Amino acid sequence: MSPLRKDAGFFVREELWGDVLVRIGIVGPVSPAALAQHIFPEDRARALKDDDSHGPSVGSLTRELLDRGHEVVVITHRRGHDAITLRGPKLKFFQVSSRSSPRRQILDSFRSERKQMGEILAATSVDVVHAHWTYEFALTAVQSSLPLVVTIHDAPITVLAQNRGAYWVLRLLIAIRVRTKLRGARLTAVSPYIGKRWVSEMIWNKGFSVVPNCIDLPGPLNSYLHKEEPTFIEIADDSRRKNVRRLLIAFQIVRRTLPNAKLVLIGGGLGLGDPIQRWASRRGHAANVTFLGRRSRPEVREALSSSTCHVHVSKEESFGLSLIEAMSVGVPVIAGKNSGAPPWVLDGGKTGQLVAVQRVEELVEAMLSTVSSASEVGAKAILAGKRYDEQFSPDVVAKKYLEVYRTAIADAIPIRRRRRSVH
Repeated sequence: MSPLRKDAGFFVREELWGDVLVRIGIVGPVSPAALAQHIFPEDRARALKDDDSHGPSVGSLTRELLDRGHEVVVITHRRGHDAITLRGPKLKFFQVSSRSSPRRQILDSFRSERKQMGEILAATSVDVVHAHWTYEFALTAVQSSLPLVVTIHDAPITVLAQNRGAYWVLRLLIAIRVRTKLRGARLTAVSPYIGKRWVSEMIWNKGFSVVPNCIDLPGPLNSYLHKEEPTFIEIADDSRRKNVRRLLIAFQIVRRTLPNAKLVLIGGGLGLGDPIQRWASRRGHAANVTFLGRRSRPEVREALSSSTCHVHVSKEESFGLSLIEAMSVGVPVIAGKNSGAPPWVLDGGKTGQLVAVQRVEELVEAMLSTVSSASEVGAKAILAGKRYDEQFSPDVVAKKYLEVYRTAIADAIPIRRRRRSVH
């Protein structure tokens, strides 16, 4: 039930700052499978046909909002996927049809997808709209006159520098269009690092709030020390920024000391037969390495929970979702000390090891210490679990967003000025 009602053209607050329920429009990447438990049984089978790898953090936030009793309307698209409409007791899920060609989408700034999403948003009664990513989802949301929250997930000029080509230039132009239309929107960023980068690149002087990504990862806590066969895991992709080739080199050096050690690679381009696997085999870097490639969320959870250490060697991250996945189940983490957001996620190294991921010798030393310095690494893993509970759990993140929503709603309520008395 919405806490707001319209009276003579004005929104009237009814216990706005109390523990009231709001109706939230989520415009961003969300998998229907991630919300299956909140969908009516007759629609649930259709939801579960999709994998739950699309927008996992947004899906976790949406589940938490629903669990708290709020109504949520999800409006999304996924490249190459057909339209689907699903409903639940407090959920409406609209996935519009999305073209399969990235070229066609970017040439017209996702016009078809935005038109469909915009029509649904215009016909939907919500108290606040929350758009994720400052591209087509935000460009759809800014067209409405509703209270608006936009979450920054990356910095467009930085992304362009890392991915040369016309697609990324046109993507930047979408972000610039969004920037010019934000006006009274409330901005949040998933980390201080990416918020500051976006503010600098987009010349934004109205500030932002930090509300991190969240993830719920049910599963047993990890005992983390498998001394006889320590298992390292990386969840990434085969892009140069993710730096996986350097990890493969470092791992084979680790095996000189720990010959039974294993390395598991999960993510796009990290499967058998993929170029990176063939590269590793040619150079002798594939021994004891399992190339799993893309996997479902349950499979990722299982692999992560049974690992000794998560080694995330990405050169730059706007957040690093896999880091908090590992923290939530007690898996020790190694990440880059100069890689953007990870030092903040790991509390300056108090909850994980921070190294220069471009230096093979530092990676090797950190990986070996996971086994040789058991008590120190274990203590950090315990602190990491506590930091996850206090900063990155869906419960905490949803509470932060609800405060942002209520502020955005309050900002949009016109203030009736009292007429001065005439004496």
